[in-house]
Amino acid sequence: MFNSPEFRAVAKARWAKLKPKLANMNSFIDETADKIRESEAVNHEMWPIDSRNSYPNGDELMEFDAAVNRMKQALQNRINQVDAAINNL
Repeated sequence: MFNSPEFRAVAKARWAKLKPKLANMNSFIDETADKIRESEAVNHEMWPIDSRNSYPNGDELMEFDAAVNRMKQALQNRINQVDAAINNL
């Protein structure tokens, strides 16, 4: 599909509309983290994470704020990757 100039133009136009909506994601993530911070601590007490196990996300043993920052950085990295890919079409 990306061989089609028409499709590439539509993809670029769509990304141009979507990208600005992602600009406030860090604020949304921070606000959500503030809302769930207390329940996350209780959940962690009720269901402790065993460091002897492996976990798929890699953030399970991190402090809450560090995991939130990791999520924000991963999102920004992905936005940058998509942006570069779309701009290089």
